Amino acid sequence: LFGKSDVLREFLHVPDDKILDVIAAPGFSFHASIAATELSPSKQARLAKCLEIEPTKRGTLDDLRSLLPPTSTIVRPSGVTRVYDAMTRVHSSLEGIHMDVQSGLRLNAEVLAMTQATLAKVVETKVDLMRGIFEATEVAVPTSFIVLPFHMADQRQQTLQPPATTVKKTMGFLQRMKFVGANIVAAVKESNPLAATKAALDGFTQGQPMYLYLLDEVTGAPVEDNAGIYPIKIDTASDAYTKFMATNLPLFQRGFKFLKMANAVAGVFQSFGVPTLSNDTLGEIESLLDAPVSSVQDFNVVQKALGNEGPVHAVRGAALRDLERFYAENDPNKTFAGLARVPLEHGQAVWTKDDARWQ
Repeated sequence: LFGKSDVLREFLHVPDDKILDVIAAPGFSFHASIAATELSPSKQARLAKCLEIEPTKRGTLDDLRSLLPPTSTIVRPSGVTRVYDAMTRVHSSLEGIHMDVQSGLRLNAEVLAMTQATLAKVVETKVDLMRGIFEATEVAVPTSFIVLPFHMADQRQQTLQPPATTVKKTMGFLQRMKFVGANIVAAVKESNPLAATKAALDGFTQGQPMYLYLLDEVTGAPVEDNAGIYPIKIDTASDAYTKFMATNLPLFQRGFKFLKMANAVAGVFQSFGVPTLSNDTLGEIESLLDAPVSSVQDFNVVQKALGNEGPVHAVRGAALRDLERFYAENDPNKTFAGLARVPLEHGQAVWTKDDARWQ
C-alpha cells in the first residue's frame, strides 16, 4: 500500500478514523491495492497473506511489520505508526468478521428452526380457534382480530395517564368480555332479541366506541397502519353494530385467546403505552383470556335469533357474508393494514405482514 514516500497512496486524503470505512466499502479490493504497491512479488504475496480473512491462513503482525520501510518509524513516526495501529485494528476487525459470519450461520439455522416451529404453532392455534365457525377454504378475509375500547395510538400519547390506569381499564374490559357471550345468548331468547342484545352489548361497551384491530397471525400483534383505515372505529349505537358484534362475538373472543396462545399479551400492552407488566398482573390478564369463549352452538343460536334462520352451513355463510360486508364498507380496497394471505398446507392460510418469510 506504500508509495516511495512511505505514504499510503490510497488513503492520502482519508482521515485516519475513516480508513476502516474505506476498506469496508463494497468496491474496495485488497488485490488491486496490493498490485499498485512498490513491493516485490514475494512481498506482495506476503502482504496478501497478512490480509487473509481466514484466521488459520492469515499472516502474523510480525509478517506485516517486516513489510514496512525499515526507517519509517524513525523518519515518519506520526504517519506510519498511525498506519500500523490502523492495520492492527484491521486485523482485529477481520477476526471479528470471521467470528460474526460463523455466528451468523449458526443463528440462521436456529432462526429457521424457530420459524418452522412458530409456523406450526400458528397453524395449530388458528385451526383450534376457528374449528366449527368457518371452513378454512371458504374464507378469503382476515378472521383474527380484537376490539378495544380505545385507540392504541391515542392511548400511547396520553402521557399523563399512569400505565396502571391503562392496565386497570383494559382488565375491566376483558372482565366484561368474559360474561358478554352468556348475556347475549340469554338476550336473544327475549321477546325482542335485537333490543335485548343491544342492551347486553351496551353493558359490555359502556356506550363507548370500539376499535377493531386485525392481528398478524405470525407475530400475534395487533396491526396499525398509516392510511387511517385501521383500526376501524365501530359506532356502538347502531343496529348494524349490534348484529355484527353479536354474531361475530366468538371471533372477537378467540382473537384475545389467540394473543395468549401466541405469547403476545405483554407486547400488546406495550402498544398501549405500558412498558412492563409484573408477573402477577400478567397472570391475572391471561386468566381472563382463559375464560370460556362463546361456543359454536351459542354462535348458531344468536345467528338464527337475529334473523339468519336456516341450517348450520347457511348460518355460517351468513356470518361470513356479514364479515365480508363489514370489510367492504370500511376497507373497500382490501388493504387489510398491509396483511397478506399466505396459503399453507392442508388448505390453511395465515395473514401476516411478513409474507415473504413463508413463501
